[in-house]
Amino acid sequence: MFRNIQSRFTQRLQTIKNKNQKQTDLEKNIRSFLVQEFGPIGETLGFKVSQENKKIHIRLENKIAANEVVLRSNKLRDSIKKYDNKIEGIIID
Repeated sequence: MFRNIQSRFTQRLQTIKNKNQKQTDLEKNIRSFLVQEFGPIGETLGFKVSQENKKIHIRLENKIAANEVVLRSNKLRDSIKKYDNKIEGIIID
């Protein structure tokens, strides 16, 4: 009649760990793209990234860098496709 609450907590914890790992992998992927495209300056560029469904939203602190990333969006898309082939859209602020 009652479900084991321990297994529910374990599942929830595993889901949170997987989401955190995916977020870390996505951030590493974008950071490596920035370093590859902008050199050492790419290591210092601040950004925040979030993934909702099949879209990625990237917020860069520097608007000039954001414009440059938009100009190189094809390379960014290719880099992100290596990370996750299911991504349909990239939004850059």
